[in-house]
Amino acid sequence: MGAFGGSAIDRLGMTIAGGITGSAGELASQLVSVGPIEWGRVIGSGATGALFGFISGPGVQHGRLTNIQKVRVRQSNPNNKARHIKNLNKQMNKYVSRLLNSGNKDIKKNIIWDVVSSILDGLI
Repeated sequence: MGAFGGSAIDRLGMTIAGGITGSAGELASQLVSVGPIEWGRVIGSGATGALFGFISGPGVQHGRLTNIQKVRVRQSNPNNKARHIKNLNKQMNKYVSRLLNSGNKDIKKNIIWDVVSSILDGLI
């Protein structure tokens, strides 16, 4: 789920990803133990993963790349003068810095949900 947490997917995508990874993890664990597959545990782990995927919210990059994309469009415009490009580069650096700081805050905030989800999966 860590890879999804740093992505640009929305809350629904995180919910689906949490459900799939929870189910797949439990199923893989049962297949490795070479016992009968307990589908109730697989479904329970998927539901827990989906719940915590929903609670953790959208990926860090979701909705935050639009400013960078707008600056890139303005930079590619041949009508911009050199001084405008210098200002656009300053804007780009500002947006990238904000994006990195925001991403770090979101990742630190969601670590607790990952720990709780792992504990609950282990208990199920």
